[in-house]
Amino acid sequence: MRKAVESKQDVAIALLQYRNAPVTGCEYSPAQLLFNRSLRTKLPTLPATGRDPKHRDLQRRQNRQKVYHDRHTHTLPPLKPGNTVRFQNGHSWQGAKVISSHPSPRSFNICTDSGSQLQRNRRHLIKTHEDPPVCERHIDDEVPSAPPPPSL
Repeated sequence: MRKAVESKQDVAIALLQYRNAPVTGCEYSPAQLLFNRSLRTKLPTLPATGRDPKHRDLQRRQNRQKVYHDRHTHTLPPLKPGNTVRFQNGHSWQGAKVISSHPSPRSFNICTDSGSQLQRNRRHLIKTHEDPPVCERHIDDEVPSAPPPPSL
């Protein structure tokens, strides 16, 4: 504190830096021992991962949760263009055909029996061994390509 007063520095900042510095012979600073974390200072620092006891406990809990979660998971079989699938549409499952994979992760472009093309995540698709649906637009949905000839 005397050095801070002599160099006309802020005494509170000097005290903050002193409390954030580890004590000789101890792995942690007084602030870490008191608050279980480092205090924020004016100097940017990298997080000390692995040294903080709370961080280690959090990492251990997250790893344990991941192990329990992964016990009930499995990878879904891959889909290829032309596969017959059922996709979730609200509360019902409707038939469709896979057109291609989508650039988004785990997503596919599908064509329904009504002719509409949709993008769906793999989670919402079930591969089936049914006959593929006919993916054509209904005649009523088609737009005429040329105007009708003028009547004479």
